[in-house]
Amino acid sequence: MPLQIHCTACQQPLSVADDYEGTQVTCPQCGAVLPVRKVSETAAADLGATRWSVRIPEGKVYGPIERDELDRWIDEGRVDGACMLRMEGEAIWKQAALVYPHLELRPRSPSFGVTSVGGGSTAYVEPHRGGMLLAFGILGIVVCAVFSPVAWWMSRTDMKAIREGRMDRRGEGLTQAGLILGIVGTILLVIELLFALAYFAFIIIFLISQAPGGPFGGGGPGGPVGPGGF
Repeated sequence: MPLQIHCTACQQPLSVADDYEGTQVTCPQCGAVLPVRKVSETAAADLGATRWSVRIPEGKVYGPIERDELDRWIDEGRVDGACMLRMEGEAIWKQAALVYPHLELRPRSPSFGVTSVGGGSTAYVEPHRGGMLLAFGILGIVVCAVFSPVAWWMSRTDMKAIREGRMDRRGEGLTQAGLILGIVGTILLVIELLFALAYFAFIIIFLISQAPGGPFGGGGPGGPVGPGGF
């Protein structure tokens, strides 16, 4: 397929055979010597032209985002070669490995990446902890209330990561349930603590009031004797 370039001197559009990829050609209009970049280099240069959207194999679309943000996602391993990229204003999706050729050579990280139900690979995202968070939420209500604030805090953090595309979305339901149970358990824990404080305050006030010399305590051994006393 011929490569389409423009002369940098006279702006003449040129069609160059793909055999000249990575070499130099002479403009027939003005005689200027022009480098013919490789297709991968041309695609990388076009990245800075506009914003891009990312589509993972499951169909979820993220973006549009700026080139710097897309580069950061690539560096963090959140996008692999099987993902699709689309430049803003275009209707065609491109495989990420065609735009970032090094993605085909990148090994999968053992702690990132999720395999879809059909066996295909998806974007590099952190595995969800929905099951563990749901268990924490249940334990906080049934066994030990200390688990409740932990479930609340962790679920809230994970929900943010899921909505930003940094964590597997398949755990959203379990994480949401853990968040709700964590909130409920934390509220119950606060109520229990308030009742405990009120109970101890009542006991302390009662003991003080019954002490000798207290507001409701009896007179001491040397206290005054009434008129009919002996």
